[in-house]
Amino acid sequence: MEYYENNTARDGDGTVITFGATVRILEGRRASYSGERPEVADYSSRGPNIENSQMQLADVLKPNVMAPGHHIWGAWSPTSDALPEVQGESYAILSGTSMSTPHVAGVVALIKQRHPKW
Repeated sequence: MEYYENNTARDGDGTVITFGATVRILEGRRASYSGERPEVADYSSRGPNIENSQMQLADVLKPNVMAPGHHIWGAWSPTSDALPEVQGESYAILSGTSMSTPHVAGVVALIKQRHPKW
Protein backbone atom coordinates (compact mmCIF):
# COMPACT_ATOMS: atom_id res chain seq x y z
CA MET A 1 0.00 0.00 0.00
CA GLU A 2 2.90 2.34 0.69
CA TYR A 3 4.19 1.86 -2.87
CA TYR A 4 0.67 2.45 -4.24
CA GLU A 5 0.19 5.63 -2.23
CA ASN A 6 3.67 6.95 -3.10
CA ASN A 7 2.89 6.61 -6.81
CA THR A 8 -0.65 8.00 -6.73
CA ALA A 9 -1.43 11.69 -7.23
CA ARG A 10 -4.77 12.88 -5.84
CA ASP A 11 -6.71 16.13 -6.05
CA GLY A 12 -8.03 18.05 -3.03
CA ASP A 13 -11.03 15.69 -2.69
CA GLY A 14 -8.82 12.59 -2.66
CA THR A 15 -9.78 11.51 -6.17
CA VAL A 16 -6.95 9.81 -8.06
CA ILE A 17 -5.77 11.99 -10.95
CA THR A 18 -2.64 10.09 -12.01
CA PHE A 19 -1.10 6.76 -11.16
CA GLY A 20 2.56 6.24 -11.92
CA ALA A 21 3.44 2.84 -10.45
CA THR A 22 5.00 0.21 -12.68
CA VAL A 23 5.23 -3.55 -12.53
CA ARG A 24 7.33 -6.19 -14.21
CA ILE A 25 7.28 -9.95 -14.28
CA LEU A 26 10.69 -11.34 -13.48
CA GLU A 27 12.37 -14.67 -14.30
CA GLY A 28 13.00 -13.55 -17.88
CA ARG A 29 9.75 -14.94 -19.19
CA ARG A 30 8.76 -13.16 -22.37
CA ALA A 31 6.15 -13.77 -25.00
CA SER A 32 7.69 -15.07 -28.18
CA TYR A 33 6.06 -14.84 -31.57
CA SER A 34 7.84 -17.27 -33.86
CA GLY A 35 5.11 -17.64 -36.47
CA GLU A 36 4.72 -21.31 -35.59
CA ARG A 37 1.38 -22.80 -34.64
CA PRO A 38 0.60 -23.27 -30.93
CA GLU A 39 1.37 -26.73 -29.62
CA VAL A 40 0.31 -28.53 -26.45
CA ALA A 41 3.26 -29.23 -24.14
CA ASP A 42 4.51 -32.83 -23.96
CA TYR A 43 3.54 -33.22 -20.32
CA SER A 44 0.04 -31.76 -20.74
CA SER A 45 -3.12 -33.79 -21.18
CA ARG A 46 -4.55 -33.88 -24.68
CA GLY A 47 -7.85 -35.42 -23.66
CA PRO A 48 -8.95 -39.05 -23.63
CA ASN A 49 -6.97 -41.70 -25.48
CA ILE A 50 -8.60 -42.77 -28.73
CA GLU A 51 -7.65 -46.38 -28.05
CA ASN A 52 -8.82 -48.62 -25.23
CA SER A 53 -6.64 -51.03 -23.23
CA GLN A 54 -6.82 -53.60 -26.08
CA MET A 55 -5.50 -50.93 -28.52
CA GLN A 56 -8.88 -50.80 -30.30
CA LEU A 57 -10.55 -47.55 -31.28
CA ALA A 58 -12.49 -46.30 -28.28
CA ASP A 59 -15.83 -44.52 -28.43
CA VAL A 60 -14.89 -41.35 -26.55
CA LEU A 61 -15.63 -37.67 -26.88
CA LYS A 62 -12.82 -35.44 -28.06
CA PRO A 63 -12.05 -32.18 -26.26
CA ASN A 64 -13.18 -29.10 -28.17
CA VAL A 65 -11.56 -26.76 -25.67
CA MET A 66 -8.18 -27.42 -24.13
CA ALA A 67 -6.47 -25.82 -21.13
CA PRO A 68 -2.86 -26.99 -21.28
CA GLY A 69 -1.63 -24.57 -18.62
CA HIS A 70 2.00 -23.74 -19.40
CA HIS A 71 3.34 -20.70 -17.52
CA ILE A 72 -0.05 -19.35 -16.39
CA TRP A 73 -0.03 -16.17 -14.30
CA GLY A 74 -2.74 -16.43 -11.69
CA ALA A 75 -3.71 -15.56 -8.15
CA TRP A 76 -1.74 -17.28 -5.40
CA SER A 77 -2.29 -17.34 -1.67
CA PRO A 78 0.52 -15.48 0.09
CA THR A 79 0.01 -17.79 3.10
CA SER A 80 0.59 -20.97 1.08
CA ASP A 81 3.77 -22.85 1.85
CA ALA A 82 3.41 -25.27 -1.08
CA LEU A 83 6.19 -23.60 -3.07
CA PRO A 84 8.81 -21.70 -1.04
CA GLU A 85 9.91 -19.63 -4.06
CA VAL A 86 6.50 -17.89 -4.26
CA GLN A 87 5.61 -17.86 -0.56
CA GLY A 88 4.27 -14.45 0.43
CA GLU A 89 3.33 -13.56 -3.14
CA SER A 90 -0.20 -12.79 -4.32
CA TYR A 91 0.46 -14.00 -7.89
CA ALA A 92 2.58 -16.75 -9.37
CA ILE A 93 3.50 -18.15 -12.79
CA LEU A 94 2.94 -21.88 -12.60
CA SER A 95 2.27 -24.70 -15.02
CA GLY A 96 -0.49 -27.27 -14.93
CA THR A 97 -4.03 -27.75 -16.12
CA SER A 98 -5.34 -26.68 -12.71
CA MET A 99 -3.79 -23.24 -13.29
CA SER A 100 -5.42 -22.67 -16.68
CA THR A 101 -8.80 -24.28 -16.11
CA PRO A 102 -10.39 -21.28 -14.31
CA HIS A 103 -9.27 -18.97 -17.12
CA VAL A 104 -10.65 -21.23 -19.84
CA ALA A 105 -13.87 -21.88 -17.89
CA GLY A 106 -14.42 -18.11 -17.78
CA VAL A 107 -13.90 -17.81 -21.55
CA VAL A 108 -16.32 -20.69 -22.15
CA ALA A 109 -18.90 -19.02 -19.87
CA LEU A 110 -18.63 -15.81 -21.91
CA ILE A 111 -19.03 -17.74 -25.17
CA LYS A 112 -22.02 -19.62 -23.76
CA GLN A 113 -23.60 -16.34 -22.64
CA ARG A 114 -23.20 -14.90 -26.13
CA HIS A 115 -24.41 -18.07 -27.87
CA PRO A 116 -26.81 -19.80 -25.43
CA LYS A 117 -28.03 -22.34 -28.04
CA TRP A 118 -24.57 -23.74 -28.70
